[in-house]
Amino acid sequence: MAKETESGAVVAMPQALVELLLEKLGAPQASAFDAKQLADILEKTGLNTAAAMQKAMKPENAFHPGVSCYSRHLAFQLRPRPKLKCKMTWVSADLDPETLHWYELELLNQATPGDFHVTNADQSQTTLNIRPEADTTTGRLDKLHFSFPVRDGQSRNVSPMSVWLLEAQGLSYMDAMVKWLSVMAADLKAKSAPVEVLA
Repeated sequence: MAKETESGAVVAMPQALVELLLEKLGAPQASAFDAKQLADILEKTGLNTAAAMQKAMKPENAFHPGVSCYSRHLAFQLRPRPKLKCKMTWVSADLDPETLHWYELELLNQATPGDFHVTNADQSQTTLNIRPEADTTTGRLDKLHFSFPVRDGQSRNVSPMSVWLLEAQGLSYMDAMVKWLSVMAADLKAKSAPVEVLA
């Protein structure tokens, strides 16, 4: 007889082992168990032991709960993190939804192709280029490429992604900065409060 554990491992109790245990128990005690009952007991013990060993060896979650600094507060889990509407690159680097804040995901999905004047941290102007790439077979949007001029040593002068995406929607730099900071402050406040207060 054999049973499968949650991890997929099979725990088998050979019939020979069952018979040997019955023999060792002796006739008076053996009358209380038949082979099937003893096999069931051994299998349950084996399953419990396997589960305990798995938990001891790998105590973390079997499945990622999807909660991080990038996700919404637990009280707002009914409104899940957006998914990107297509693949996207930011200055040639693939954008990974797992490392993007939910607000960035929302703004990226609202982005439209074009060339937009945006503002660096030192208030100098630059251009954010958004280029679409269509699927060759269907003609549907397959990728969006975001690019802008980057000079050596100037990476710290780049404004936050959300600010540039808001500027691309027509907001002024100051309005975009205020909106972005307001969202981040509200998000931080929500994540700092107990779930029951916000639920």
